[in-house]
Amino acid sequence: MFNVRTLGLAIAGALMAITAAHADQAQDMAAFQSFRLDDAFMAKYQAAEADAAKDPCHLAPLGLLHGDSNKSLDQVAADYDKQPGVHAMLARHGLTAREDILGAMTLMVAGMETLQKQHPGMVQMSGTMPPIPPANLAYFQAHQADLQQHAMAIGKAQMAANHGKLPACLAH
Repeated sequence: MFNVRTLGLAIAGALMAITAAHADQAQDMAAFQSFRLDDAFMAKYQAAEADAAKDPCHLAPLGLLHGDSNKSLDQVAADYDKQPGVHAMLARHGLTAREDILGAMTLMVAGMETLQKQHPGMVQMSGTMPPIPPANLAYFQAHQADLQQHAMAIGKAQMAANHGKLPACLAH
């Protein structure tokens, strides 16, 4: 089932590769290490996911896959924030583009690490992936079923809104 924010997690993986190669790598890794998943963040993040799902071609971070691959986290967040409608959508939920990107990265890394532990050999973790803070991994694992249920609900709504098809920006 298609889910734009799940695609966003894949994009976050690409963003990890982007941020791993630039001069501010230490700052970005420190930001990733200090970021914490918690109930308050997840409520805001999931509300933003639901909004982004309504207009994925404009509100999802799809455009971040193209361009300079030597950008810092702050540069990537600024690019995302400049997409029409993104800043207002995130602000409605009390998020910044930087927090949204850090959250997506954290969830993606936690998901990959969890999958790798559950199914060794299925997922190859890249050497550029930062170690996830234990508290974030524990949070992800404790809430994994709820996170999956939320993703499924958004995916179903997207499929219904698009008559079972991918949005135009993803169909090519």
